[in-house]
Amino acid sequence: ERALAAALGARAALDARVARAVGAVADGRRSAARRGAAGRKGAPSAGLGAAPAFYAPDLLYAGELPGREGRPVVDDWDCLRDMVGAWEGVCGALDQYGMRHSRAFANLCNAGVRPAELGTAAALACTDADVA
Repeated sequence: ERALAAALGARAALDARVARAVGAVADGRRSAARRGAAGRKGAPSAGLGAAPAFYAPDLLYAGELPGREGRPVVDDWDCLRDMVGAWEGVCGALDQYGMRHSRAFANLCNAGVRPAELGTAAALACTDADVA
C-alpha cells in the first residue's frame, strides 16, 4: 500500500509540475502580448488584448488545440524532442506515465513556444517545494 501511495503521489506531483510550467509559459506569453498591445496606438489596454486564446493553460495542457483536427500531433518534431529534452534536463527523465504530457509539450511547439521557454518554467516548477 505504501508503494502504491508513493507512486500515486509521484504522479500527482509530476502532473502539478507540468501544469505549473505550462501555466507559467502561458502567463508569460499573455503578458508579452499585453505589453505589445499596450504599445500600439488604439490597442486594448486591459484584459488579454491581442493574446491568442490558445495560450490559455487549460487548452495547452488538456488536449488537442482548436483547428488541429486531422493534423499530426506536432508540426515540428525536432521542437517536440527538444521540449522533452528541456523538461528532462531540469526535472529528470519522463517515465511511461510522464510521457502522457507529450501532448502538452507538442501544443507548446504548435503555439510557437521555444523549448528554452519551457526549460525556464520547468526549472521553477521542479524546484518549488510547494508542488505536491
